[in-house]
Amino acid sequence: MKYTQYMVEAERYIAALDHVLELTVLLHDDMTGSLAREGLTTSRAHLLWELHQLGPTTQTSLAEALGVSARNVTGLVDALVEGGFVMREPHPTDRRAVLVSFTDHGAAVALRQLEVQVSLVVDP
Repeated sequence: MKYTQYMVEAERYIAALDHVLELTVLLHDDMTGSLAREGLTTSRAHLLWELHQLGPTTQTSLAEALGVSARNVTGLVDALVEGGFVMREPHPTDRRAVLVSFTDHGAAVALRQLEVQVSLVVDP
């Protein structure tokens, strides 16, 4: 391959990567704005997504699912409790543990987020 042909190919790939980066930034901004309107951050929304997948669960299980520390999950759950998205309740079999579960508001928000995701892949 000649040098000039190589450079034309490289420029084409660089332009394509620039478009991918631009799309990524736009999608991130759109998602962040959408979550903010619900009173969520991406970290809090991720916790809600995991809670939706797991059902009522312990903070330890949420920390494992999110790949973060228990302390980090405590802060996220505290904020979500304060925002009315989740609640803590006694674990039915382990008196030392508490379960995190959705409030009605949190379940409705999680369902709306799921519907948005589905609408992106399913033609209405």
